[in-house]
Amino acid sequence: MKGRPVRVDHQRFTALYHDTYRTVHAYVYRRLPPDDVADVVAETYLAAWRRLDTVPVADPVPWLLATARNLVMTAWRTRRHRTALTVALAELTPVATEPDVAERLAVFHAVARLSAADRDLLLASAWDGLSTGQIAAVLGCSYNAAAMRLHRARTRLADALQTVTVEGVTP
Repeated sequence: MKGRPVRVDHQRFTALYHDTYRTVHAYVYRRLPPDDVADVVAETYLAAWRRLDTVPVADPVPWLLATARNLVMTAWRTRRHRTALTVALAELTPVATEPDVAERLAVFHAVARLSAADRDLLLASAWDGLSTGQIAAVLGCSYNAAAMRLHRARTRLADALQTVTVEGVTP
């Protein structure tokens, strides 16, 4: 809006940034190549700055992660590298020589077979430690819908794990 000064509560924004930066950064870091992380995190806080009046005071993390999630998806669409993360991780995965490494490799391949939506749900729960309620807020759906999606994603992961061998994914 041209010509209208924007009033922002600088103290509130500073506190929001300091209280949530690590969570937002970790969320974005696990979903994008390192070169894109800083930009998406900065864009997330720019959105918060511009719409600080709509950011919940009590629990801003779901709002911030929903914003970051949208920006992450935009970054992937822009780069047209939907499979780049999977390829990069596969190149970094060591050769399976020990049972625990082989199991991790099997889980990696099983997760790679899942849809992006299922991976995002499972990562939000397992890596980011979000509760079902927080996942619902990030996705913009009800608690029950988030719980059902998470349950179905876990079921699909279990099914994918059964089709994975130590050597890789079965055709």
